[in-house]
Amino acid sequence: YGLVQGGELRLGIRNTGKPWYDSGMTMWGRFKLTYCGYSEGAIIGMMDNFRSRLEALKHAHDEQWIMYYSQSHIQNLDSLIAAADLTPLEGKLEVIKKINDEFNTILDSYDAYQELNTLLEYCNGKADEYVESNPEMSEAFAEVAVEIESHYMEGDLTDEEARNYRNQILNDPALGGGFYVQGDLLDAEGNKLTYGTHVNLYPMVLQDNGTYVATGVKVQNRKNLANSEARAGVYVSRMDERYECTLASRRFVTPTIKAHKMILNTNDSYQDFQMVGGEYNITYNPADSSIVFDLIGDYPWHDNVYVVGSIIDVNGERHRWKNDEMASLAHKGNGLYEGTVTFFKDSVENYYPNFTIFSCRSNTGSIEHSTATRSGWNEGRYGSEVNKLLLENGVPVGDLIRGSDRKWYMNWDEDNTEETQEFTITFDMNNGTVMVGGVKGDTNGDGEVDGIDAQAVLNVMSVDGYNEAVDVNKDGSVDGLDYQMILNIMSAQ
Repeated sequence: YGLVQGGELRLGIRNTGKPWYDSGMTMWGRFKLTYCGYSEGAIIGMMDNFRSRLEALKHAHDEQWIMYYSQSHIQNLDSLIAAADLTPLEGKLEVIKKINDEFNTILDSYDAYQELNTLLEYCNGKADEYVESNPEMSEAFAEVAVEIESHYMEGDLTDEEARNYRNQILNDPALGGGFYVQGDLLDAEGNKLTYGTHVNLYPMVLQDNGTYVATGVKVQNRKNLANSEARAGVYVSRMDERYECTLASRRFVTPTIKAHKMILNTNDSYQDFQMVGGEYNITYNPADSSIVFDLIGDYPWHDNVYVVGSIIDVNGERHRWKNDEMASLAHKGNGLYEGTVTFFKDSVENYYPNFTIFSCRSNTGSIEHSTATRSGWNEGRYGSEVNKLLLENGVPVGDLIRGSDRKWYMNWDEDNTEETQEFTITFDMNNGTVMVGGVKGDTNGDGEVDGIDAQAVLNVMSVDGYNEAVDVNKDGSVDGLDYQMILNIMSAQ
């Protein structure tokens, strides 16, 4: 019941998964709204309905064996209904509220017991699996299964006790329980482990602060490989559970983008954490569902990433949206890629030059500017949340997503009357940013304007020389004006 006193009644659909139809509509049946005011008949009707619902719950558990939950709720409902029967009419409404609240806990209790049932099935399966290969382990799983079944059938655990009991079993090392890192990993000798095969090489050890830590996790090196082989996948297991990233397009791990959220997978759509490779200390905090990948040593960056879009190929021909390696950006260090690419105005895209970036190769051959195409259009592909975002010259755009059909637009130089134009593209895979053109005052191409750039100007001035990279105002000389411009840019940041 929705009980309202001196307030406002709002109606909506609470979708708990049933009924749910392929049409995307949730349907209501036999819905009736009756306003009775403060009515003795309405209160009597509610009490009669409560008794009917309680009997239906008991019948589903005791006779039909189709609904299992904690019997503590049945005991509470019996007591509350008996108390309501002894309460004068004026006080019944307060007891009715408690009865209503208790009924509302049944679905959650059912879910808690279904989790027990799923674990029961897993333990029975493991008991059968180990009968010949490991009889002792088989017997251990069989004993636990009997115990779980007893609690499940009897309903003798509260909801909290049921979940704590389940976690106790899932974390039992005698049953191979606990959190373990899985995926495209290496063993101690450097041998590749098969993805999807459960291994116990990298346990996550419980710390005093409640976090779990796995140390020295070695991930396979996928540097310079093609298509999906250019990334390694990592996830966390606990018995039959699989924990993964919450966001499909934001799960790529770099030395900087190392903190993510992790949840229990409840469907068949796997979203493992991805990276090129490396060795990590991994920390999982159940309190806030966070997982952090701290890199040990160097990250195996790809040598190049690739620009695809309205580009001109090496032969001076239009090479519009060919999913290959015609235009590459070279790795400058620490995940920073940069290069100059020639574009044409794309009539299909409102005459904007446009592009996207692929971080994976299309093949593993040694041919430069290979025209071999990738296996798909989203593998290793970077973009912005907003499709066809217009990039401003010299302004980095961050918070990139990966694996989606996205492209960027660029502004054509108004003074350029030619059919083609060169653009400098800087892609920072480590920080997840892209930029067209250079940052004014950034003399070393690291994407920042800082003291290093100011010192670079002073160094050139001290020898009365010239270096275009430090000629900030592009007046053909390196002098105090360039130095002051860098100081101004730094102070404005």
